[in-house]
Amino acid sequence: MQFSEEFSKAPWRIDRYSPGCIFLNQEPYYTPILLHQDFMSVWDVKTFEFFTQENLEFLQTRNPELILIGTGAKPVIPSRELLNAAQILRISLEIMPTAQACRTYNLMANDGRNVLAGLFL
Repeated sequence: MQFSEEFSKAPWRIDRYSPGCIFLNQEPYYTPILLHQDFMSVWDVKTFEFFTQENLEFLQTRNPELILIGTGAKPVIPSRELLNAAQILRISLEIMPTAQACRTYNLMANDGRNVLAGLFL
């Protein structure tokens, strides 16, 4: 999925996503990534099925106003334990397919919002 040609204020822009690859600032990435206004890194969590409360707590250390998790090509229903942990920790968490998470990240980051995205392929 190609995203529109907007000029972003954010340092990281997702240009394109297809299952197995994310183009970030015109560079392809073939592994899950973490994306925030302050950093980009390869993520050692390989699929959403391995995403845990501990991973969520780690992401919260960046104090984002929202954590977006892109689950890959298909929607995934998160476990009740994960949702309960986010509620207890007062973490704003949105879980959606990666294409939707990419669009949401671009919009929020371009608006200068403090958003963190964990994107599975």
